[in-house]
Amino acid sequence: MDKNEEQYELQLKKVIEFMYEYETPNFLEIARELGSFDINVVKKIFDEIEEKEKDNKNPKDRSSYFSDRLYVRGKTAQFLYDLPAPNSIRSQWWFSLDTIEKIAFYIRRISDNEPIAFFGAPSVAFFIIIYLAMQRFMMLIRI
Repeated sequence: MDKNEEQYELQLKKVIEFMYEYETPNFLEIARELGSFDINVVKKIFDEIEEKEKDNKNPKDRSSYFSDRLYVRGKTAQFLYDLPAPNSIRSQWWFSLDTIEKIAFYIRRISDNEPIAFFGAPSVAFFIIIYLAMQRFMMLIRI
């Protein structure tokens, strides 16, 4: 394996680890999100992560994963009702909940935990703020 391939796998591993930890522990969902990446490499990395998770003495409790995500989606849906109505004349429109979630997780993945600023995307900002607050709250509970 040459240096470029190693770098490719290392970057891909970071993305898959992040997705596994914060988005979904489901291989098919991860593979679908990654799209055009080499599925064999994705599967190999995913299997390594799962094996490491099995060996972990304190495995992460994922029982609240879907309920947390639904809670954040619900709060974001309520927030959307507080925004002004879409208006194409003023170039004002809002994303669907699925799009908000996809953009939010994509931004989290590529930001590498650096500060993020949102200009003209209040719904995505709101989703990320609520989601991160829940993640930090859950971390505090686990300590």
